[in-house]
Amino acid sequence: MKPSPVAVLLSVILALGESATIAPAQSPGAFAPISGFDLVAPGVGWAASSSHLYWTVSNGRRWRDITPPRASEDEPIQLAYFTNRLRGWALLINAIENQPASLEIENTINGGASWKLVTVDLSHTPIDPSVPPSIDSISFSDPAHGWILIGTSSASVRGSVLVVTADAGRHWRILRALPMDGNISFSSPANGVLTVSSPDGNAPVWHTQDGGRSWKASGLPAPANCANCVPAHVDSAHFSNANRAVLTAMVKTPGRDDLSSIEYVTANGGTGWTPTGPSAQPRIDADLRRTILADGHVIGMGAAPHNSLVLNINGSRTAITLPPSLKPGAIDRLSVASNRTAWALFSASQTNLVSIDPRGKSARVITPRPSRIERPAIARHRHVPKELVIHCTLVSVRANTHNQAASNDIIRANAALRTR
Repeated sequence: MKPSPVAVLLSVILALGESATIAPAQSPGAFAPISGFDLVAPGVGWAASSSHLYWTVSNGRRWRDITPPRASEDEPIQLAYFTNRLRGWALLINAIENQPASLEIENTINGGASWKLVTVDLSHTPIDPSVPPSIDSISFSDPAHGWILIGTSSASVRGSVLVVTADAGRHWRILRALPMDGNISFSSPANGVLTVSSPDGNAPVWHTQDGGRSWKASGLPAPANCANCVPAHVDSAHFSNANRAVLTAMVKTPGRDDLSSIEYVTANGGTGWTPTGPSAQPRIDADLRRTILADGHVIGMGAAPHNSLVLNINGSRTAITLPPSLKPGAIDRLSVASNRTAWALFSASQTNLVSIDPRGKSARVITPRPSRIERPAIARHRHVPKELVIHCTLVSVRANTHNQAASNDIIRANAALRTR
């Protein structure tokens, strides 16, 4: 009996004296906490857990696994960012205890079909080797100019390192160290804002007009009816054009534990901020936990009683009914598309990503679960050195000149497999 192509293939691999490993399919990671997400366009966006990255064009009804090769539980995805449907980045930190860390930037220009790795050495920075750094934020002002802020905080030192690109991410370089950390937002190659998540009495907002080389503090004045309020938490600034932006600050009154939510706007690129809108009157319930600019509109969203959300667009409120099984809690993150549809993540349940339709006044859970995920036809191989990886249609073999005949047998066997 003539041996099957598979039998020939396996016998030749054994003859070569190499070990063969079938690359395992990725575990779904379906119930892992969602570490990040964003809407790139209405119904189009991504969601990430620590070791997986998913993409949808159907508003979460179906997801495609686009995880870059370097991502794993040992080297998790700390942040992802897409400027459009094709171009994106996944950011990882390669850190071994008490050794200098490196920033690993996976870049795709085809929507995650393939990735290219760029590494930035962080050994000559103030990062404490005993404390793994964290990636705080990433911002692009245009397709070419981008910034990454890496937090360097430890028990005794608080700060960050700013990494920049001017060629669409093909090359990155360390620009400078900063004495604060937080979230960056740039509206042009020169103009940007850094918001300090937890100011602790320090300046809550900083701005730059030279691309991040120098920074100046910006104040957040307290509303007239809350003169003693001080910022306790400040969200990212969201720009709608080169000069106009909005942010939300959670403020507290000295001697009290409760927090209130206040919206601030700037019309001068972040050099000055003014409390504005209905939330300029502090609210104890702080229901507008997240506020952003989308399509020129100030949009806020937060939890409300009776299993519902409150959506605020330019001061006009709409109640959104949640699925009965979903407990809202506080809004941890919010992303709004140009048609005002939104995604939200609740801090009480980091595994529930929710899509909100303000026109239909409804919401549904869209978390990437096994039944919604389309797996790659070829399993991803995770850098197993000196081993062979067998895929359904492709076999890679290291063969030297003494094993040329065996290599030819593998090529013939692989061709036979493709015709089956």
